[in-house]
Amino acid sequence: MRKKLLDDFNQVSRSEWEQKIIADLKGKPYDSLLWKTEGIQGTPIYTQEDLEAIENLASFQNKATSFQPEIYGSKHWINYQLVIVENEISANKIALESLNLGAEGLVFQVTKPLDIEVLLNGIQLEHCAVTFELTFNAPLFISTYLDYIKKENYQLTKVNGFINTLNLPSPESINALAEIQNFKCLNTKLSDEFEGVNAVQELGLLLHSATSKIATSLQLGITLDNLLATTQFQIRLGKNYFIEIAKVRALRLLVQSMWKGFDIDINPSQVMILSSSNNWDHPTEDKHNHLLEATTSAMSAILGGCNALLIRPFYTTFEAQPALAIRNARNISSILKEESYLDKVTDASAGSYYIESITNQLIEKAWALFLKLEKASDETISISTLNNLTSEND
Repeated sequence: MRKKLLDDFNQVSRSEWEQKIIADLKGKPYDSLLWKTEGIQGTPIYTQEDLEAIENLASFQNKATSFQPEIYGSKHWINYQLVIVENEISANKIALESLNLGAEGLVFQVTKPLDIEVLLNGIQLEHCAVTFELTFNAPLFISTYLDYIKKENYQLTKVNGFINTLNLPSPESINALAEIQNFKCLNTKLSDEFEGVNAVQELGLLLHSATSKIATSLQLGITLDNLLATTQFQIRLGKNYFIEIAKVRALRLLVQSMWKGFDIDINPSQVMILSSSNNWDHPTEDKHNHLLEATTSAMSAILGGCNALLIRPFYTTFEAQPALAIRNARNISSILKEESYLDKVTDASAGSYYIESITNQLIEKAWALFLKLEKASDETISISTLNNLTSEND
């Protein structure tokens, strides 16, 4: 029997590590090394002992997060390309070029009524994900898109993407889209008002927003099964690398617990998560830093297990070269997949003392905040209300 390499080293307990740190501090208090960020508190060390009391993460570790593992493998995310639709012909040209150069999905940002047949000319819906961000009230858009799908004789089980509308879709639309297994119309994301919230607040607000949509839809006569089939979550890419990994992981288990409140048991892998960047218009000393920020943020989202990734074009960095702004945004995901092989490991952060510990803390704190938001649901949730509830949570 081969001797294990680490058998030559004695195991060190957490208390022994702490005593060593205290000795090295030479009188400086140990508490000075404690830290707080994104609504959670941390310590200078994490050990195996930190995982012993965490049981809820085992059901998620090393599990497939791909929305179609039988086709793409257990680790896959959709590389979305944003296409702003100013007119259908030019948007169609950009979309086709993006697909030919590595994009696996398209997010059409639509600001006015359009001719959907011109926009989607030559785009095979069965071979890419197609999504629409509607910035205007278009109550008939979903039915128009469904009519187009049926007219082109696409197999419903092979159509992917989602529609993000300003208002809650009609019961007819939700029930119709529930027939399309991988297409969503209840996309839960935070409004611009909450741009600066921390990770705990973001997760709590997402759960609160989702339950509000579900409750309203149930009153309209929509079944829970159809709501489950059409729901996904859109989470923001943040700068705190390890916290962002934990945030995506925490969201899966939080949503699983949320559905249990409606007497529905789901596997965490059923939760659909889109990680999306901002518009890269925040100040920075060098605009090219946005590319570095986008890359590290994308890595954290992928390692956390997102199902789809949207890096918005760097229009402020490459103001005179919009094609380059689009290309660089698209290529970040492609490089992380084709050259960094992040799609080859199912759950790279599983078992990490640090990441698992902060994942668990995010779950506990976000769930506590969510319960408070539910009790205050009759009030309009503002930043001040949110901060007050969060401080009570601390």
